[in-house]
Amino acid sequence: QRNKINDNLDELYLSKRLAEIHTQVPIDSEALFEKMSFATTLNHILSICNEHELHVSGKYISSHF
Repeated sequence: QRNKINDNLDELYLSKRLAEIHTQVPIDSEALFEKMSFATTLNHILSICNEHELHVSGKYISSHF
């Protein structure tokens, strides 16, 4: 089994790289909220994040506004 892993190590690394989710996306969220076509409150946005289980997004938004 060790030989099988060693033989396919490059494929394993490639698979891991393809499966990674990149979270460091540069978004100017202040400008985004300023340009929103509809008015809403921060609490409403956070409730939508919670409703869709976007916990990381909700934490980011609440700590930056």
